[in-house]
Amino acid sequence: LTREAALVRFGADTPMERYLVGAVFMGFGSMLAGGCAVGAGMSGGSIFALTAWVALFCMWLGAMVTHVILTRVHDRRATLA
Repeated sequence: LTREAALVRFGADTPMERYLVGAVFMGFGSMLAGGCAVGAGMSGGSIFALTAWVALFCMWLGAMVTHVILTRVHDRRATLA
C-alpha cells in the first residue's frame, strides 16, 4: 500500500547459523518420520490417538531442551565477551 519494500536480515546479535542448523535438523527429522511429523501429530491429536499425543509431547520436550541448551551457550558467550 505504501509502495515500500525492504529486505530484512538477521541482526548482529542473532546468529543466522543457529536457524540454518535448526532447518537442517527439521528437514532430517521430517524425512526420518516419513513426512511432516507436526501435521501428523495435530491430525492424530484431533482424533485422540495416543501415539500422536506422545509424539507432540516429545516434540515439545525436545524444543524446550534445545532452547535451554542454546540459551546457556549464548549466555556463556555473552559473559566471556
